[in-house]
Amino acid sequence: MKALKSSLILAMLVLCSACVMTPKTHFYTLHGLVVDDAAAPATIAINPEHTYGIGPLFLPEALMQPGVVTHRQGQSVNLSLYNIWAGNLREAVTRVVASNMSQLTGVDAIWPFPWDNRNRPTRQIRIVFEQFSGELGGIVTLKAKWALTENNGEKTLLQERLVLTGNAAGDGYGPYVSTLNDLINQLSVDIASRVAVLD
Repeated sequence: MKALKSSLILAMLVLCSACVMTPKTHFYTLHGLVVDDAAAPATIAINPEHTYGIGPLFLPEALMQPGVVTHRQGQSVNLSLYNIWAGNLREAVTRVVASNMSQLTGVDAIWPFPWDNRNRPTRQIRIVFEQFSGELGGIVTLKAKWALTENNGEKTLLQERLVLTGNAAGDGYGPYVSTLNDLINQLSVDIASRVAVLD
């Protein structure tokens, strides 16, 4: 009886210890520019006679994980098990860029990929990310190439490559994700501005 009691106490201590040691899981998402956002300029005029599709969008394969990925020294990356994207990261980025483009230009007909093939947009913006990550509490980098095309991608009207950086000031994943979000919003402004110059 005494041995059984000791075993029960030991089991309870192990369970309690596990509860204390398990970190809390945090979920993150991305959001578009808000009306009073300092990064959002006045309306950027693009050709309203066209409909626009955002995507397909390609991210580095290392980022296609449920957990938030950060860089360490050299080629090492860290995949967090307790800081998780609340959904698919590629779809979230595509959605935010489409939403930002619509808000920035006043054009409602801007759709995230995938779209209905029976109602394809007349113009398409494809984006390839070469880097979309950085260090916790340090520099975060967005490197991307994008192209504006027509005729189902057969005609390229414009193509650009850009590098944006931000400082994830503060410890933890909250400031890091916020900096990633800021860079996506800056990318949206850059694309809208370049498309406006073309038109």
